[in-house]
Amino acid sequence: MTYKELLQKVTFKEMEPYLVEHYKVNNALGWYKLHYDMLIMLEPKVSKDANGNVCKIGYYSDYEGDKHIEAWPMEGDIWEHCLTKEIVVDDCVTEPLPELAACCLWHTSFYGFTPQTHERCFDDMFCKPSDFKNYKEKFDFYADIIAKHGGKVPTLKELSICKHQELSKEAKEYLSKSKANRSKRKKRFREEFMDLYYRRLSVIAEYIAKTILWLEDLSIDHLCQLFYSEKFCTEVIRSSY
Repeated sequence: MTYKELLQKVTFKEMEPYLVEHYKVNNALGWYKLHYDMLIMLEPKVSKDANGNVCKIGYYSDYEGDKHIEAWPMEGDIWEHCLTKEIVVDDCVTEPLPELAACCLWHTSFYGFTPQTHERCFDDMFCKPSDFKNYKEKFDFYADIIAKHGGKVPTLKELSICKHQELSKEAKEYLSKSKANRSKRKKRFREEFMDLYYRRLSVIAEYIAKTILWLEDLSIDHLCQLFYSEKFCTEVIRSSY
């Protein structure tokens, strides 16, 4: 049977326990239901650009030696084509159909649940800071995403006096050893000040743009208050999942 036929044989309610047990997605079940509904409505379509016409379901062992089922290749492939893939299950796999479907659903939604979230995920993956010419270009990119979601990005005039003084001090310290004349120093100061300004705003804008999809209790207006904060830093917290 094909992936589309597999999804039609089970209900999302039957898949829920396996999604929670194996993939710890308690807080994202709504997104998986949305992905499931979207796949059910999509028309299967073969594509020459897709990765194979068969999806193999078998076991793999993690670093601790525990066995899990996986569906390959599915991640990142064209969804319409995924639906046409023939599901081939290894003889040793005995899990029920809802569990196999949950495994496939997790893989097809790996880079996004809808076309919009899928596109944004790849934007985040491939539009890295090194791809931008400068901090202003990076800021403009993420500020546009924020604006499309109804958020308000502050202007330079709305920068707090305290933060303005802090950035001015940093710019002056950077130019303290410069031997340029007064006119050139003033130009260099403005350039350095704006670079520091956009560096700060681009970090905050990127954080907000990547957080919008996961909003629950916070609104976009609440997130945009970060632009006015006196202190802001990001920290990466590793997850065990």
